[in-house]
Amino acid sequence: MAAASDVTRYHLTRLVEDCLTPLNSVADGGTPLLEHTLVHFGGGLGQGREHEEWDLPILVAGNAGINTNPGRHLSFADQSLANLYLGFLHGIGQTEYGSFADSTGIIDLSA
Repeated sequence: MAAASDVTRYHLTRLVEDCLTPLNSVADGGTPLLEHTLVHFGGGLGQGREHEEWDLPILVAGNAGINTNPGRHLSFADQSLANLYLGFLHGIGQTEYGSFADSTGIIDLSA
């Protein structure tokens, strides 16, 4: 398990140092480019041994115009990842999508 944690720590460090920090330091129309970007990072499995796609550790950075209220830890137990993706779509104005993959609802990141 320690090796998996080391790999995750490495990938998160690379994401912050090589992607998020530069996006936050480049201005776009007077605001950081990160504010016009939505970055999703996470594991594909909540529990690797059982290959469960529930309770996934997900990081969302930036907001692409969506009011994501950053700096929070949220828990969406028993929610499909597709609900988050549908929330992204609705957040950027693509409300014509009523469902996506196995979605059962919409995760609203502005709440």
